Amino acid sequence: MSNNNNDFYDYWNESDSAEEIREPDKVYFDRLIDNRDDEDIEMEKIIYESFTLAEKKGEEQMKEQIEELIGEMNIRKEKFSNILLKFQKVAYYDKDIKDIFAFIEFIIYNYIDMQLEYYTYDKETYNKIFNIKLLKEIRITDSEIDLLKSIIIHTNHYK
Repeated sequence: MSNNNNDFYDYWNESDSAEEIREPDKVYFDRLIDNRDDEDIEMEKIIYESFTLAEKKGEEQMKEQIEELIGEMNIRKEKFSNILLKFQKVAYYDKDIKDIFAFIEFIIYNYIDMQLEYYTYDKETYNKIFNIKLLKEIRITDSEIDLLKSIIIHTNHYK
């Protein structure tokens, strides 16, 4: 047995000689051949430019829409800032006004943020909100009341 093991090692030791190691293969460089004609190249340029132009126009339109939206939100905020300020001044001292202010504040902030255009309440809640005596106590003007009535609507569907 020992003789067979030595033969195995002798074989591998002999094959590791420098004479039997082959040289590496040659490296080949493959190049893709561009077989497009001038018309194809020109068409690809036109398509690329049109996509780029469309993308730029889309971005510009989106910026314009965002600017319009922000402008509209600022206009709405200016309209209702005085009403909110009047309610906030009194809401901490008067429980009735605090309850009404909770209704109105929710609606106004959602209107300013473009979340809703108007809000509907049942007749009873609507009358509670627009209790003229209470609104006059906090010096809400008739034009401000009309402004509130433009976004707070009553309906007879609720009972």
